[in-house]
Amino acid sequence: MTEKEFDPEKTVPLDDTSTIALDGERTIPLEPLSRAASAAENGGKRKKRLFGFRIFSFRKRRDVGSVIELLRDKRPPQEVAFLGNEERLDLIEDNYELGREFAEGGQGKLYSGFDRRLRRLVAIKSLRRELSGRERQRRLFLTEARVTAQLDHPAIVPIYALNSDRENGLHLAMKLVNGENFKSYLEQVVTHYRLDGINAYDEEKSLHFRLDVLLKVCDALEYAHSRNVMHGDLKPANIMIGEYHETYIMDWGIARRIGEKPEEAETPDGKKGICGTPHYLAPEMVVGEVCDQRADIFAMGVILFEAVTLKSAFTGSSVQELMENIRDGRMEPLEHRFHVRIDRDLKAVIRKATATSRDERYQTIGELSEDLRRCLMGLEVRANPDNPAMKAVRWCYIHRRMTLILMLTALLIGAGALAFSLYREFRVSEEMRKRDYALGMAYSVSTHAGYRLDEQFSKLEQMTDALAADVQFLLDYDVHKESGHGNSSAAFYPVAEIREKGCPGLVDSVFHHGRISPDAVAYHTTPDTDLARLRERLDPISRFIPRLLQTILESPVNAKVTLGNLERLKRSAFLDGTPIIRVLFGFADGLYVAYPASGAFPAGYDPRRRVWYGFPENPEAERAVWSKPYIDGIPEIGLVISCSVPLYSAKGRADGVCAVDISLSELIEELHSSGNSGDYVLEKAIVDDSGQIIVSTTRDFANAKLHSYSSSDEEPTFAKLDNEELWNDLKERKFGLRVTRDSKGEMVVYTFCHIRSVNWFYLEKLSQEGVMKFFQDFRSLPGEAADDEKSPAKSAGR
Repeated sequence: MTEKEFDPEKTVPLDDTSTIALDGERTIPLEPLSRAASAAENGGKRKKRLFGFRIFSFRKRRDVGSVIELLRDKRPPQEVAFLGNEERLDLIEDNYELGREFAEGGQGKLYSGFDRRLRRLVAIKSLRRELSGRERQRRLFLTEARVTAQLDHPAIVPIYALNSDRENGLHLAMKLVNGENFKSYLEQVVTHYRLDGINAYDEEKSLHFRLDVLLKVCDALEYAHSRNVMHGDLKPANIMIGEYHETYIMDWGIARRIGEKPEEAETPDGKKGICGTPHYLAPEMVVGEVCDQRADIFAMGVILFEAVTLKSAFTGSSVQELMENIRDGRMEPLEHRFHVRIDRDLKAVIRKATATSRDERYQTIGELSEDLRRCLMGLEVRANPDNPAMKAVRWCYIHRRMTLILMLTALLIGAGALAFSLYREFRVSEEMRKRDYALGMAYSVSTHAGYRLDEQFSKLEQMTDALAADVQFLLDYDVHKESGHGNSSAAFYPVAEIREKGCPGLVDSVFHHGRISPDAVAYHTTPDTDLARLRERLDPISRFIPRLLQTILESPVNAKVTLGNLERLKRSAFLDGTPIIRVLFGFADGLYVAYPASGAFPAGYDPRRRVWYGFPENPEAERAVWSKPYIDGIPEIGLVISCSVPLYSAKGRADGVCAVDISLSELIEELHSSGNSGDYVLEKAIVDDSGQIIVSTTRDFANAKLHSYSSSDEEPTFAKLDNEELWNDLKERKFGLRVTRDSKGEMVVYTFCHIRSVNWFYLEKLSQEGVMKFFQDFRSLPGEAADDEKSPAKSAGR
């Protein structure tokens, strides 16, 4: 091959036969290239030269880019037309008018076109007629169209349509870019510098423009790589610069998936191999290795070399020599063509991007673009880390005014005062960080406890609602009543009879403060009770005792009744207690039914006058009603709250209420076992929506509110939250923490969490000093920070 025949810009496929196709038809034998073949040939060091810009110059220089733009022929702006055919057509002739041909390649030709429907100029790429019958070429053309269409980025030419014609050809309509490619732009820059001299132009401004173009290309490549697509043929000729400085990456004809083996790609002439332009092939592509996105990064590095130096990075008298130089990393000296100094950081970026070993290159195009931007801003780059002295020099250069101020300040106040100030600021910052960490952990634990309470209330509400629905169904549709088979062994007894004679299955219950029967229900009537309907209501409820028992046994957190644990749960429930004390049924005629059966209720008990006998204000929006705390019918039990669900008959009539009594003493035990725990916890409380403290873990509250009542008719009194600002904070924010001083002047922390199901608040009062000490001591324990079972949150919540 002669020098005249060699064209370095041709796309060259490399296949298994080690040949290079320059024109799609002829091939040139190429000896296999190995990395070790010429390790000795590349022993010479690159020649380095330093040429610099003038630091001080009073001569105004022109911008070469503006000169090129003035000489460029610009198309006048087109008027927007609002008329057009709205039909969707498959044939290119029906929608587009083909204009003149303005470019061609090995695979297709480019025409200017006109979109009849949208009244705009477009570019149309058409597959060559002689290739339209080849299945592989058609597939390549379709692949290019689909890949480019899916890459939606401002720097990638948008695709408008993919059409056929009456002769089964393929045509691709895309945006018509009025401008020139980056190769032509660089050639014009070189021409102007040669004719007028480089000192007549502002090369620094021109270089910034060229780097800005390449940064836009990097951004587009980063997007393509994120879609697992590599371009494979990056070169200045495939980068277009529009009239308004917009930038586009062209020709995605040989794009492929990242990491695809070279033999899996296809060349336009129908052979398998790796396609690309010799000057911009990565070393791994030359030797036939599997390529990834770092091959595109190498090509970008070569383009960056040309944009900075205005000359080629790799040269050779033949393709064979050029490939060997690329393989062995014999790059041209990194010097400007017109002897302008190149910044050392920019040199380092170019060398890293064009490293022969891909492991030494940038691993992502984003790293390359980040270094370029930092280089333009005068910041430290990854390719050339600063030593401590250079870090100081760079900082002083960037912050010139601050440097002068610091120097003057240091002279005035002295190095000692400055050091003391810095140390104090560091200590304050460290203390604030520790404080924020401790408070954040305490709040996290408290919020978790609040959510657990909310889940428990929601669980009890759902259980009550389901129980009411089932009992109402039994009352309305009693199968035994219809068939005439009643309950021969009735499991319901009057309260008075149980009190005087007892009933089967009675056991002593410390929790219920008396004897109860888990195998029966107790009932009580009033003068208004319809005795004729007494048995038809008691029979279904007594048959439902297993379900009532299950409701009580499963009321604790995470409780689940099985055949294996039934007896154990029963013993624990009726001796030690559960959140649900009993299940209650109150009817409109005064009939009262309770489970488990007990004779401890006072004479004259009327459920209709009790707090738990309530109906929702808006039955369509809500089912359950949560009562205010009140004294239990057995005063020794103390304060309880109830969740009630109305019983509506099949005709929609309100027949009564199904309710569960929940012990506040059990709720206090739940408070003790959840949330923050330790000496730093001053109080845990539940506050209702009016600001009353319903439950508190303080000893005074427990003694006064839970064990000092003698009659269920007494009206319980509750203390109000005495911190008005805290109460307003609870109402407004629902969740959060508040740091303040108490009456003794000590710093305390209030953490609060909204319990949505009952519209209450879970509140913790903590000592700030204790919180910080606890979590700081925990973090200081060796090896425990990484132990999940010993995390601060779990330890504080025990």
